[in-house]
Amino acid sequence: MDAQEIKRKTIQRMVQILITTSIQAAMLFIGAGTLKWSWGWGFVAIYFVGIAINALFLYRENPALIAERADNKDMKDWDKVVGGLFAISYFIALPLVSGLDTRLAWSSTVTLPWHLLGVAVFLVGAVLFCWSMAANAHFATVVRVREEGQHQVATDGPYRIVRHPGYLGACLQAIGTPLILGAWWGFLPAGLAILFLIIRTALEDRTLQAELPGYAQLVAQTRYKLLPGIW
Repeated sequence: MDAQEIKRKTIQRMVQILITTSIQAAMLFIGAGTLKWSWGWGFVAIYFVGIAINALFLYRENPALIAERADNKDMKDWDKVVGGLFAISYFIALPLVSGLDTRLAWSSTVTLPWHLLGVAVFLVGAVLFCWSMAANAHFATVVRVREEGQHQVATDGPYRIVRHPGYLGACLQAIGTPLILGAWWGFLPAGLAILFLIIRTALEDRTLQAELPGYAQLVAQTRYKLLPGIW
């Protein structure tokens, strides 16, 4: 991929992220029925700042990865379904239900320590997700295996802990989101999002073991797929 192609796809990826996060924010405040929601704006700020820091780091260290994440070619059929269901659960249902929870006061007992715990869990998940991207030059948005010799297996950093640390980070972000927003009912779509990530983890791991040369080395090195000591 030459410099011009990287630049073009980087811009494409930035547009994709802007659209996705804008939809997420819109669902949040449509559900709440108001823009006067401090924790809603707090979540949006945390989310956007995290994305900006991640983008700046990757653009400096590995701009080709940003470009690769803009490319959805060679997407597996099962990934279209599972990935799509995750996106609906996380980017649409979770903020919408959390907003409705706030509007209708379903979770009026959420206190400040719970909100702050949510911020901490979300940030830990975001850091783990970014660390995974930094350690994996092929951290694409879709499950695919590049041609032989073009796809190296990531074995360092968080990949010494679990084989799919990015998904673990995303699960932590899904858990932290309802807590930040003070919406217990938000755990319903968050739970669905986590379920789809678990399914995707299992299917992706099976695909990589079958199609990616060298992945057996990671399996031998790192026993667990997603949860250390459990699975």
